[in-house]
Amino acid sequence: MSSCFRVPITHYIDHYFRLEFPITQKGRNRVYYATVTAAGAELIRAKLPKGAEIPRHVAVKQIPNFDEFKGEITIANQLLTANLNRTMKYYGCLQYDINNTYFVIMEFLDGYSDLYSLITETILKKADKKIITNSLAAAILELHNANFVHRDIKPENIMVNTETFQVKLIDIGYVCQNPEHIVADNIQSIVLLRKNCQDVRGTKGYIDPDMFRSRITFEKMIDYDWFAFVIVLEDLYDNSGFLYNFMRRQPRMDDRGVQQLRKHTFDRRLCGMMGPRTNIPKEIRPVVNRIIGKHCSDLPPVTQQQLRQTFQIPSIVSRQQIRTPTAI
Repeated sequence: MSSCFRVPITHYIDHYFRLEFPITQKGRNRVYYATVTAAGAELIRAKLPKGAEIPRHVAVKQIPNFDEFKGEITIANQLLTANLNRTMKYYGCLQYDINNTYFVIMEFLDGYSDLYSLITETILKKADKKIITNSLAAAILELHNANFVHRDIKPENIMVNTETFQVKLIDIGYVCQNPEHIVADNIQSIVLLRKNCQDVRGTKGYIDPDMFRSRITFEKMIDYDWFAFVIVLEDLYDNSGFLYNFMRRQPRMDDRGVQQLRKHTFDRRLCGMMGPRTNIPKEIRPVVNRIIGKHCSDLPPVTQQQLRQTFQIPSIVSRQQIRTPTAI
């Protein structure tokens, strides 16, 4: 069930991945920069497609409670099978029986910074913002074409290469796989993957209010990712950071009256993005307007071809073609 490799009692994590120094610590979870040993390379090779390059360095996250992460680890195996290029790779996990410690092995993104830090601490050039925009749209479309939705698109979960400004999505804790395309090696994993898609997940300020007003479907969650994409664009192009700070101050979403008040206030701001005062580039406003169409107008929904043309996304050959967002 755990999909974790059980470490023999004679070995420890350093036999596979030599922990060099901590990168970050969030709550009880510490992430280390680690060097891959010969034994670790064999573990990763078993997870990757045949002929794939084995990384020399990885990020290793130590987790104190596997139950909190079993859904994330299960979906990580599904994502690795999909072989996505624009989502951070998870190579699996190790279970050490002595003190019931788990280590999650992830791709180390050398030379990347999260978009939130770039927005708040640097001044991005117009050309760099355009690359980030196009790359983020491509990352979302790649995920959807592989029958996954992210459900937590926000600046903190978008890693940007500080030289090329290409994007990778991180934090797959809320990722959902299309229930019609789940293939797992045991019934427990299938049940867990299906259960993970039955409620609203995400971060306050980036959740489509319509998610709270009708039955949740995989198609609606596709719309949800594109809705969050629009909010990220406003974060990226609004130099004052007004919307980002405004949305983070909003009340909790679990009270129906608060939802209505928030939607009224939010819609006026969101629809105003299409006006002359917005910083969002003119060339992408028509598509952005269609993405948020049901909140502001009766425009027809955006098509996948329009997304590709607007954000300069090359054709992606997918095993299963899925729908593009309705007007959200």
